[in-house]
Amino acid sequence: MTEQTQPPKKRHPLGLPRGSVRAILALSIFGSVMALLLLERLVPQGLWLVNYTILGYYFTMRRGNDVPTAVDPEASPLHLPRGTVRWLLLLGFAGTAAWLVWQQVQHSKAVYEHAAFFPMCSLASFFLGLAIRGITPSKEGSLGRLIGDVRAFLAIAAAAIVVMVSLFNLQFPGATVATNMSLIFIFFYFGSR
Repeated sequence: MTEQTQPPKKRHPLGLPRGSVRAILALSIFGSVMALLLLERLVPQGLWLVNYTILGYYFTMRRGNDVPTAVDPEASPLHLPRGTVRWLLLLGFAGTAAWLVWQQVQHSKAVYEHAAFFPMCSLASFFLGLAIRGITPSKEGSLGRLIGDVRAFLAIAAAAIVVMVSLFNLQFPGATVATNMSLIFIFFYFGSR
């Protein structure tokens, strides 16, 4: 009689479920950025960049990777229900954005004058892209392919604007606004993929 042996259970960093360290990093860095904004303190550029990288990874690369399996039944990060970390990040962003808009309105200032306006618009466009990805028709159908092609064309056109203005120092009225809107659309594109 042969004895069936189970493969050894894979040990993840710190003995926590897969993705827990990434979840801790995402929540701590993102939480720090949102806290600095709520405290009306300047967010260093490096912290914004790390925040973008972490969110991009967490929302795109992890898609479907935290589904429990027979081999790893505790695959959800930090032993939390599946999707909890993503929802905490989304709700934290929405709450912070709403607070910042409310603060600007209360002080009779234009929302776009806030130092975090462009970074927050970039994050909002990324999250909007994620939502659009969830409701867009399948890429297999002709409508899905058309929508994908239009998004891709617009993203390439946006990148061309950024390159021409930034690298070749092309100046025209509204160049800064065009560059910022192009970057925001590129964030949307990556979120929608």
